[in-house]
Amino acid sequence: MDTCGCAESWLVLFDRRPDVAWEEKIYTRKEIINGKTVTIVGL
Repeated sequence: MDTCGCAESWLVLFDRRPDVAWEEKIYTRKEIINGKTVTIVGL
């Protein structure tokens, strides 16, 4: 983000564990880190 000069980014996490239900794997949340917004998506 700093290198590109972006103020907002996305982080996508893939949970490949077969024993975890989809209801627990799928989520979206936003975090503000050092004044920059990071949208975190779990799949």
